[in-house]
Amino acid sequence: ISGWMLVDIKAKRPHLVDSFEMNIEFFPNRLAITQEPAKIQELTRAESENYYKVVYSDLDIVNHVNNVQYIRIILDSQPYETRSKKHVKSFEINYLAEALINDELIILTQNLESENLNLHEVVRAGDKKIICRAIIGWEND
Repeated sequence: ISGWMLVDIKAKRPHLVDSFEMNIEFFPNRLAITQEPAKIQELTRAESENYYKVVYSDLDIVNHVNNVQYIRIILDSQPYETRSKKHVKSFEINYLAEALINDELIILTQNLESENLNLHEVVRAGDKKIICRAIIGWEND
């Protein structure tokens, strides 16, 4: 299933596309994911802390940080040793709030169960608002 919208760049608000005819073949028995995404748990302790300042190239058309950029920011917060010896097996993310240009972000990381599972929170430094939570499963190369 696909949902479409347009963004009014003057009002900076989304608008649904009601009368747009699409001739797309659907495959209702083939799903990209087999279960509902779960709410990601809160960190209980931060084992590492990294910082990132939002820049212009992180923004989408409505001047919020683009969803893909959060993934990059989180992955870039991982130590080189982790990234050079492992690859991502799974990545889940819950978007909770928007980050804007020049926001200072704190990327908190906690190891779960084993060194192959990390929990992350991205927090805006100014007001301590949690922007997103993610959980990454790693696999050894």
